[in-house]
Amino acid sequence: MAKKEIPIKILKIIAIVSFLIINGIQENGTINFGLILMYFFAFFHDITHFPSFGIFWEGVITIPIIGTLITFSLCRKYKDRYLLLFCFIALLAIIPLLTGILDPHNYKRISLDFIIPTSIFIISSIILIVLNFRKPTKKDNLEK
Repeated sequence: MAKKEIPIKILKIIAIVSFLIINGIQENGTINFGLILMYFFAFFHDITHFPSFGIFWEGVITIPIIGTLITFSLCRKYKDRYLLLFCFIALLAIIPLLTGILDPHNYKRISLDFIIPTSIFIISSIILIVLNFRKPTKKDNLEK
């Protein structure tokens, strides 16, 4: 019986979706997807309408996050393995900023809404990286 491997595309989708549904642990915790959209909208709105009180410059962080997610999804097997590793590290580094885990007062709010998606993101990304760093087999070379 042949051993079945989880396809790379499915692991990428699982990793990206789990990153986007990580729930923040701030007082008004929001999932990453909603937070990224709110930050981007506030930044774009402030740039185009020139508010009198200032521009929401924190929204600039959403542009590299969106770019990193797109790059993470477009990385090819074997060829872009270091880029995939860099994207994973970048996304992992942004989680504390988006979720509020850096504030010790938020630790009492940690729940399964935060733990489960974060664990799924980390585990699926590590499996994806391991699969990308393995030596290509003859079958993989024929598929190229």
